[in-house]
Amino acid sequence: MKEKEPADNMALLGNCLATTAVIACGTALMTGVVIGQRFGLGVGMSAAWSLINLALLRELVRVVARSGKSAGQKIRGIFFILLLKFPLLYGLGYVILASRAFPLWSLLLGFSLWIVSFLGLAVWQVMTGAVTGLLLSGMIKSALAVEEPITHASEGHGVHAAALDLPELPNLVTLFNRFFYHRTIGPLLHHWETTVFSLVVILLLTGTAWLCTRRLALLPSKAQGAAELLAGGFEQFVCGILGPTGRDFTPFLGTLFLYIWISNLIGLVPLMKSPTTGFRSIQGFPIPMIPITTIPLAVAVFFYVQYTAIRRRGLIGYIDHLAGEPRNFFTYLVAPIMFILHVLGEVLTKPLSLSFRLFGNISSEDAVVAVLVGMGFGFLLVEFPILWLALILSTVQAVVFTLLSTIYIATVLPHEHEEEHTNEKGVLTHAGNH
Repeated sequence: MKEKEPADNMALLGNCLATTAVIACGTALMTGVVIGQRFGLGVGMSAAWSLINLALLRELVRVVARSGKSAGQKIRGIFFILLLKFPLLYGLGYVILASRAFPLWSLLLGFSLWIVSFLGLAVWQVMTGAVTGLLLSGMIKSALAVEEPITHASEGHGVHAAALDLPELPNLVTLFNRFFYHRTIGPLLHHWETTVFSLVVILLLTGTAWLCTRRLALLPSKAQGAAELLAGGFEQFVCGILGPTGRDFTPFLGTLFLYIWISNLIGLVPLMKSPTTGFRSIQGFPIPMIPITTIPLAVAVFFYVQYTAIRRRGLIGYIDHLAGEPRNFFTYLVAPIMFILHVLGEVLTKPLSLSFRLFGNISSEDAVVAVLVGMGFGFLLVEFPILWLALILSTVQAVVFTLLSTIYIATVLPHEHEEEHTNEKGVLTHAGNH
């Protein structure tokens, strides 16, 4: 029965791939006819990219979690998937974004379609699985119940990895729980394992910031110079997307990037764990894992984006933005559809795509590292390049999360329409540059 658990848990994801493909084709055709061919092609291209990414991630989890394969077969499968994922998939994504051949909203819609499909299938299973009242009471009891401790002190994976049988390296908390299992402190720390390592990351960032800024001077020290270089470079990155107004958002986005980046990298340190891989499982819930770090991060981005939209546009302008900014008969005709799509995108697809993308990539990365480390010293030649790839992937995922958050902010900012006016001397001036 245990060998069937990974396949059973991945069944919903397999159905999601097929359903998303059908929804993507229909959405691309409909938007291509209603809005324009470029918009429809953008939806199709971005949806295909996300489906390829999801399929490769599913295969990677299957290869790692499959118990019937030998070590050599797992290594060959992992290398083949990574060989496809890194240069081909990320290269294709960069070409789609950098070409600017498709409208931004079409790409965001296509990237988010699999989340809509996933949620739809999950809700459908919940509705058809049991009576609504019994299901809600069971979910509330499971959510309020304290996580049960591991059954044996020798089980290093713990409850967190049980939902998908993902391998996990031991860390300080699991070792402490093993030695103090029969005392209150051991199970308590194990239950709050992700929170403990989140606090470690916060203290590390806070201490580093204090050391770099405690003695500010015109002639900066090495620590102050490094901090200024990092802050200045990130400010240029944000302002390159948002323009001069990007300086207002640099503190939030910079803090977000540093926290995610260090959280991803700390899992590569012996006896540490990446907080971005933490999740909880609710018995009877159709989704086998609920990220408890990446979802709050995405929710924080959601509220910050909505606050920015209302503050910069006003409440009426914010509603107008959700309706697609209709200005003629045709746009007023499709405004209800655009309003529904925008609300789904803002409330569901954007936060969930941000959280599950980061959680899935870092969890699979740590699982691969755990499998290779478990194979012993004979695989050091394999482990070393994989650790470098994990280092690159951790950085890329932090950049992607921050970049998408920046783009979400850019989409809600009011457009500065440049209207050309001629002054008394006949010189053209731009109202948008005032």
